Amino acid sequence: MTYLLDTNVLCEATAKRPDLGVLAWGAAHANDCCQSCVTLGEIWKVIHLLPEGKRMQPISQWVSG
Repeated sequence: MTYLLDTNVLCEATAKRPDLGVLAWGAAHANDCCQSCVTLGEIWKVIHLLPEGKRMQPISQWVSG
């Protein structure tokens, strides 16, 4: 089965206190997941709206990686 991940699931890894259940599920199903271009657009929009600083840099690196 293939899973289409929503923005909040993809961004869980960048949370200050990520939900370990979501991370474990993602690791267990990594080969069965995909993302839409809409989700990627939402993430890039948020990155460009963040002020320069400590929070923006790691999120930007995460998305670029």
